[in-house]
Amino acid sequence: MEFNLIGSKRPVIALSGGLDSVALLSVINDLHLQGFVRRPRAVTVDHGTRADISHELAGLKDFCLKLGIEYTILKIAPLDLKASNFENLARHARYQALKENLEKDEVCLLGHHLDDCFEWSLMQQFKSSQMSSKLGIPVKRGIFRRPLHCVSRAQILKYARLKNLSWFEDSSNKNLKFERNFVRENLVKKIAKRYPKYLKHYVNSQRELKLMLQSNNAHKKMMVKYRHREWGVILEVEGDLQPDLLKREIFKISSATRGQVSLQIDKFVQNFNKNTNETKGPYTFSGGIEVYQFGRAIIIVAKNFEIEPIASQIPGAFPFIVKAKPKEALRGTSIFLSAKCRELQEQMDVSYPWKSPRGQVLIYI
Repeated sequence: MEFNLIGSKRPVIALSGGLDSVALLSVINDLHLQGFVRRPRAVTVDHGTRADISHELAGLKDFCLKLGIEYTILKIAPLDLKASNFENLARHARYQALKENLEKDEVCLLGHHLDDCFEWSLMQQFKSSQMSSKLGIPVKRGIFRRPLHCVSRAQILKYARLKNLSWFEDSSNKNLKFERNFVRENLVKKIAKRYPKYLKHYVNSQRELKLMLQSNNAHKKMMVKYRHREWGVILEVEGDLQPDLLKREIFKISSATRGQVSLQIDKFVQNFNKNTNETKGPYTFSGGIEVYQFGRAIIIVAKNFEIEPIASQIPGAFPFIVKAKPKEALRGTSIFLSAKCRELQEQMDVSYPWKSPRGQVLIYI
């Protein structure tokens, strides 16, 4: 419910007949009876590759009938079991059949759980170098959702026994020709025996990996130019500002505790990303730090220091406190530190070897 996996959509359970999907159907039906979700329906995809499937289909039909749930069997063209990529072909055909069966106001719920995620991640270690592929099976992708993503098979089994549920064991799960069966029998069972808490550590490491990837992706979308000064630093930001970047720069020159400053920074960043063209400041942070927003630029001034503007006819550093309009010298300028800049317009000398009487003067920091 927290991740809005279903919302106002009608849930359609991909019912294979195994422990996971049977338990999932039971859970969703209970949620429906309590008024949390719409009445579900169930769908089974028959690949036409197993001789014992008819007995299972009859049992699933009776199960759905007792629950008062609409049940559909989707028969697809049989695949060649001898094909080297049978698993991928079967998965693609199954997902396509499920997708085509859905109505616009429906989502398909799959029974994948935590153990499945671990097995999938383990297989990816040998097949892919992409960091994102190590995150496991996504809980939500398009119209497909996995509500049991955060629970283990042992927990699902305990629930099924408490509810007196019946399920079928797929005979093909013992065929070690299939990659996942091979990994489960030859690797996962040995890992579980040697390291009983492997799933707990897997979940924690996946959480850390996800946060790291999210942070990296955010930084890729954010480009920052730095200008360090004796009195502080200037940041020119493209994209959404990330709190950790601003924290890092402030903590370099602040004596305040991190807890005090962090709350202030989070609020500043939120406002900065909403109002990217505004001129605001100074914001006084714990530790005597002053922070200004100047459009897409952030000016951080250390305690007991002041901004030291420079005047020139040659653009140098950024950002300009005063931007003179073409052919108008300093008339009609946009002033950031108004009082100080008004004084500068009258008093500051141009800090460059030559000076054009008719040229515009720029005051920058």
